[in-house]
Amino acid sequence: MAAESMRNGAMLLLSVAALLTACTTVTPPPSRATARLHRSERVPLLQVSLVGPAEIAVRAVAGGAMTFDELAEMLERTPSRSLGQGASEAEINTASVRLGVNLAGGYRLFLQRFGWGGVGSIELFGLGADVPPYLNLTAMTLSEREEMSPALPGHLIPFMNDGGGNLYCLDSRVEGEPPVVFWDHTAGKQQNPSLVASDFMAWLTERVERELAEDVEAEL
Repeated sequence: MAAESMRNGAMLLLSVAALLTACTTVTPPPSRATARLHRSERVPLLQVSLVGPAEIAVRAVAGGAMTFDELAEMLERTPSRSLGQGASEAEINTASVRLGVNLAGGYRLFLQRFGWGGVGSIELFGLGADVPPYLNLTAMTLSEREEMSPALPGHLIPFMNDGGGNLYCLDSRVEGEPPVVFWDHTAGKQQNPSLVASDFMAWLTERVERELAEDVEAEL
C-alpha cells in the first residue's frame, strides 16, 4: 500500500508539473525593450516540500506565486542541491558597477542568500568567496561580452549556460523584476532574444519543480 501511495503521489506531481509548464509559457509583448511584466500576471505555481527520504508532498498555491523564502526552503531541502554561502552587499554592488547593470529583484535575493549554485542540472552563475570560477558571474559575463562571437549585449545579465553555449539571461533594461530571455549563440548579434519567463523567480521555480519531478520519475 505504501509503495502504491508513493507511486500515485509521484504521478500526481508529474501531471501537475506538466500542466504548470504548459501554463507558464509567456508570449513576448509588442515592445520588450520597454515592457514590464508584473508579479500579478503569474499563474498559480506549485509549492513542493520534501517530507521524507522518498516522499514529496504537493500543494497548489492559489492566487499567487511562491515567495522567495518558500523557494529558498525548497532549494535547501532538495537532495541534489549544491549551493554557496551567500554574497555580501559589497560583493553584489561591486559586480553591479563592474558590469554596468543593476542586479535586482529575485536574482539579487538569490545572490544574497546563496551566492551561486542550484539543484540537479541547474547551475546558476553568482558571487561570493566560495563561488567556483566557472560560475563566477562577473568573470563569465565579461568573457561573453569580450571573448565570444557574437558578443553578449551589455544589458543582458547571464545567469546560466544551457550546456551548449547558449545563455539564460535577465534583461536589465526592465527595472525591478527583469524578465528572463534566451541568448542563442548561433543566432547572430542582431537576434532578438526570446522571452522565457516573466522574472527570475518564476523561471527558477518551474525549473526546480521539473528537476524534482524527474528525480521522482527516475525512482519509479
